[in-house]
Amino acid sequence: MRSGSVGRIDVTTRTTNDHAILRVTNSGPTIPPDADDHARQPSLPGQEQRPDRGLCACLPQPPEGAATRVAFGALAATSYTVVSSTKITAVSPAQTGAHYVSVTTAGGTSANVAADIYTYTAPAPVITSISPSSGPQAGGTTVTITGTGVTAATRVAFGALAATSFTLVSSTQITAVSPAQTGAHYVSVTTAGGSSANVAADIYTYTAPAPVISMISPSSGPPAGGTTVTITGSGFTGATHVAFGGVAASSFSVVSATQITAVSPAQAAGAHQIVVTAPGGTSALVSADIYTYT
Repeated sequence: MRSGSVGRIDVTTRTTNDHAILRVTNSGPTIPPDADDHARQPSLPGQEQRPDRGLCACLPQPPEGAATRVAFGALAATSYTVVSSTKITAVSPAQTGAHYVSVTTAGGTSANVAADIYTYTAPAPVITSISPSSGPQAGGTTVTITGTGVTAATRVAFGALAATSFTLVSSTQITAVSPAQTGAHYVSVTTAGGSSANVAADIYTYTAPAPVISMISPSSGPPAGGTTVTITGSGFTGATHVAFGGVAASSFSVVSATQITAVSPAQAAGAHQIVVTAPGGTSALVSADIYTYT
């Protein structure tokens, strides 16, 4: 290129399509270029030589407003990805409670508003065992519930019925008093994290009370047996066995929850106690159930 006197050199820049445009122009006397001037210009990406406008260099420019940090409260996100200028995906770090999510760019950090509150929820409780796993239909049994995530329990239930009362013993144990009902039911614990799942380990069975004999009539009969005896009491539903002493009744019939008729078996003269066995157990020996063979 020729040497010579030139006037003022003007340098201007503008931004377009995410590039910085640098333009150098000569406002002084025009110097005719040598024929090979263009050939000697450096070949750089983004450069454009224009005789009437000077050298135009397109320089890559970093994107404005790129996020540099995403945080959940005071803790940085485990990782994050800028999906677009309006969306970011971020992986929450481990912690508890409710926290504002914030995004930081070169322009600053987002303000705390209700829309960016992220709440960490506790896991649902898990019951691993209950003890005892059965009790009377009248309720009132204190049951120890063992598991995880039971801290701050708000409800304990036996099936659909709430426990009469419950006490948080530790983060892994609760004691609850069974309400009155019948059948088998799942015990459940509810916390802010949800309710425990129904599993075999949390089944509580209500057992019928043991039979009670309050009267027999008649209270005596011949050693040959064959006497029909009416047994009155409670808890007879589902009775499976009636005996006179150690000998089973020849036959028996459950008339109601409070009455059974039984035929006395043959045995030697003497006094024997009648017993009734049902799902709730076997009746206790009392003076009211003595049958005498005469």
